[in-house]
Amino acid sequence: MKEYLILIAAQNERGLSPSEEQHCIQEYGKWAETLAQKHITARRLSLSPGELVPSKKSVTTDGPFIEAKELIAGFVLISANSKKEAKDIATSCPLNEYFDLFVKETN
Repeated sequence: MKEYLILIAAQNERGLSPSEEQHCIQEYGKWAETLAQKHITARRLSLSPGELVPSKKSVTTDGPFIEAKELIAGFVLISANSKKEAKDIATSCPLNEYFDLFVKETN
C-alpha cells in the first residue's frame, strides 16, 4: 500500500457557523472510524497566521506573506492501493461538503 496526503483547502471568506463546525467534527469522527486501518493520522491546522519561508531564489517585493484565496486548513494521511482509491476515500470524507480536498501520493 502507498500513503496519500489529503490536504483540506478552505476559502478565506467561507467561515463555518459553530453548528456547522460541530457537525463537521462529528461527521469526520464517524468517517475516520469507518476507515480503520487506512486512516493513519490527521491534524487541523491552527487558525493563527503562518509565515511564508521563500526559496533562496524568491524575490520579496511587498511583504513576507502569502496572498491566496485558499488556505490549507488541515490534512489527513491515509494508505491506499492506488490514487483512484485515495480519491474515492477523499470524496467520501464529510469535510468535502464544505472544503476542497487535494490528494497527493507521498514518497
